[in-house]
Amino acid sequence: MERPGEFASDGASAEAQHTKPEHAESDVAGIIAPGPWIAFTALGLGIAFDSLHLIKVIGHVPAWIRDAVAAPLMALGGWHIYRANVVFRRAGTAFQPWIPTTTIAAHGIYARTRNPMYQGFLLLVLGLAILFRSDWTAILLIPAALLVHYGVVLREERYLRRRFGESYEAYRAAVPRYGWPWGRAKT
Repeated sequence: MERPGEFASDGASAEAQHTKPEHAESDVAGIIAPGPWIAFTALGLGIAFDSLHLIKVIGHVPAWIRDAVAAPLMALGGWHIYRANVVFRRAGTAFQPWIPTTTIAAHGIYARTRNPMYQGFLLLVLGLAILFRSDWTAILLIPAALLVHYGVVLREERYLRRRFGESYEAYRAAVPRYGWPWGRAKT
């Protein structure tokens, strides 16, 4: 589950960083599906649709260029996923969406973006699409990204706002949703 684990601003003590949730431990975000499932479903469907041979654009790009683009995308995606998991582990909160969030963590990569894990999976699958010459995967990542945004991220934000109140609002105001500095007031 994509959510921060602990947040403290202005040098608050470690004890103040761990905010107790306002609701029962059985409370979860109610997302439509875990983000990685959505990203890898786009990959699976894309590879299946590629067998129809309707679109062949990526395959016409020289292999050395595909590799030069795919490798950094996959590495960046993997790095986002790894760093997000480290933050969750250190905060002592689960990343699985079916387990309640216990704290808000805003350290490491979560100090720059509120959704690094989802960004990581989408970047990883985009890199795989280029590597596998899967035009349909690249196309299907657009609706997959929209599904992650509307069916996962926004639902998790409502859940975290309900569960942690002011602590989450302070974190939300300080860190952009996807790490982009523009449009912060709208996120």
